[in-house]
Amino acid sequence: MHRFHAVIALSVAAIALVLIAAALVRNHGPIEIAVLGAVALPHGLLLARRAPRLLRRPAPPPG
Repeated sequence: MHRFHAVIALSVAAIALVLIAAALVRNHGPIEIAVLGAVALPHGLLLARRAPRLLRRPAPPPG
């Protein structure tokens, strides 16, 4: 089940980055950009570190 939970965590992080990108399009002030950048940083790091490991790991056999 570890792979399942990793996929869910990466999906949530990816959705968070999409929402942050949409907020950046809407909010152009320097403080808003700084806050949204600070929020996006851990999500981006999570995706950058965990996604390659997950893609290299073979899928478990069904059953």
